[in-house]
Amino acid sequence: MRSLLVFWLLLASAPAGGESKPDPSEWAIVPGVRVGPVRADTCHAALVEKLGPRRVRVADVPLGEGEIEQGSVLWPDDPTRRLEILWQDRQRRCWPGRVIIRNRARHWRTAEGIGLGTSLKQLERVNTRPFTLSGFGWDYGGTVISWQTGALDGKLKGCDPDCPPDRILVRLAPLPSRIRALARAEHEQVLGDRSISSSHPVMRKLDPRVVGLAVLFTKPEVK
Repeated sequence: MRSLLVFWLLLASAPAGGESKPDPSEWAIVPGVRVGPVRADTCHAALVEKLGPRRVRVADVPLGEGEIEQGSVLWPDDPTRRLEILWQDRQRRCWPGRVIIRNRARHWRTAEGIGLGTSLKQLERVNTRPFTLSGFGWDYGGTVISWQTGALDGKLKGCDPDCPPDRILVRLAPLPSRIRALARAEHEQVLGDRSISSSHPVMRKLDPRVVGLAVLFTKPEVK
């Protein structure tokens, strides 16, 4: 479970900035295939050649608990596009292991329309049934554990170790205003290291939103 900390802690806002929006098709998240220009066989140098050095930089990526790992950041000055990449080959900066989407990068979407800001109720509708997620208030809080054989099973990844590796981890968090509207006893029902159904009455009240996506890649075959 410790590896999940890479995705979910230190969701600080990215630096402000602005550029014209790319073609909508370029925002696509295709699990195991690509996130925009980032593909399974991508290297940092190729991204620099494609996008330019101003849009691709070597940078430290926060892992949580004060830890960092050097990776690459795409569109570092545009929070609506920003992507963080952790490489499988760290020395050459090749083959993405994870592409992390967080903060204000709300334009990146899966074919089902899932991205930052998607609500629990919207996820249930797309999944066609309730799913399970971890309780809030701890390091891995709000992470989807299982899609419960719904429509998103096999497309988006839960924490179950038997899930395919080239999928997407999803984390949700409630808005502070919705937490404040709960009685303390209600809030305690959805806290802690345990599995909770999205159909739980308090979860429905909170209707948390997606605040983090980690797109996972397997290492491509090298010919």
